[in-house]
Amino acid sequence: MSREPFKIGDLARLTLVSGPAACPRGLQAAFVATKMDLESDRYLSRIWMARREGSYTALTNGPSDAYPEWSPDGRLIAFTSRRTLKEAEPGSEVWIVRPGGGEPW
Repeated sequence: MSREPFKIGDLARLTLVSGPAACPRGLQAAFVATKMDLESDRYLSRIWMARREGSYTALTNGPSDAYPEWSPDGRLIAFTSRRTLKEAEPGSEVWIVRPGGGEPW
């Protein structure tokens, strides 16, 4: 088995998983998946849902979504994003999405 050296293009094939947040009922978990976009030279992150039966679904489209947290009743997920901020503006905003998906608000 030959091994090739790691190349810069290989970065785009990696997915970093972070910030897991379990549903209060324990049936599913939200997490952040981050990938490198070589064309724009930046990381893109989205919120995903892992369900007990082993399926995964993207809840958001990014490009800068992070830190998912469940509401106490498990009906909503809050997360931070820069989706309406301009590139030069600092900080993030809090957004809400339903665990089944849909447009965040």
